[in-house]
Amino acid sequence: MTRFLLICFMMLAFSGSVLQAQTRYQKPDDFIFDLGSSNNKLKGNLLLSGIYKDDLTQLTYEKYLIALKESEKSSNQGLAEVIRKADQHFFTTKEKSFLIAIYSKEFNLVLFDDAVSQKTDSVVHLPKGGTIPDLSEFAKKSKFFNN
Repeated sequence: MTRFLLICFMMLAFSGSVLQAQTRYQKPDDFIFDLGSSNNKLKGNLLLSGIYKDDLTQLTYEKYLIALKESEKSSNQGLAEVIRKADQHFFTTKEKSFLIAIYSKEFNLVLFDDAVSQKTDSVVHLPKGGTIPDLSEFAKKSKFFNN
């Protein structure tokens, strides 16, 4: 009986953590804040150690999502999944940083983040039925490309 209760408790705790990850980003403000700060921390970690030490040019979008998922804490749990589910994305790197632009139909937002700062660099709220900008062109107007 004790074993059964322990298993039930563990299942309840696991389902609660999954539900928390799913509901954490119902508000775009939470996602916007966590995107910038999480990318900045990830950039620092990647530059300090591992296969990308001192050179992020080989970092791909898929490897970025894996690294972001592995670095998630309870405060930003589910962030990588929300980014993965974005309707469109643009990702590029430089030696010392990376940049991501995403369009989320769910939030009706275009978000742009250069991992240099802890804040998401640009947020564009689209009007209903508005045209989605070309994310690569949107990103190319940034300091990331113009420094």
